Amino acid sequence: MAGAASLISIQIDDAEVRARLTALARKAQHLEPALREIGEVLTNSTKQRFADQTGPDGEPWPENKPLTLERYLGRTKGGVPAGSSGDSLLISLWFTDSQGS
Repeated sequence: MAGAASLISIQIDDAEVRARLTALARKAQHLEPALREIGEVLTNSTKQRFADQTGPDGEPWPENKPLTLERYLGRTKGGVPAGSSGDSLLISLWFTDSQGS
């Protein structure tokens, strides 16, 4: 068989992979549900860090100032709201003095 060429043919059925990639691409177009869930997780972890008085790295915070203690004890109103819209997420930490409200 000198000089004869052999041909190898390989067929790949990638229909399932293509279907999953298409579904993933569709989900990536609607990020609001995922961002809403991420915002909730971050809000809860931030509230927990205030309760534990530790940073994200687990290091304790310096001693609290009087106003911080008042906020922690509920003498002021405050919160950690999170919101999402389309492909963006907003998390803000706010406190307001309870007097005058």
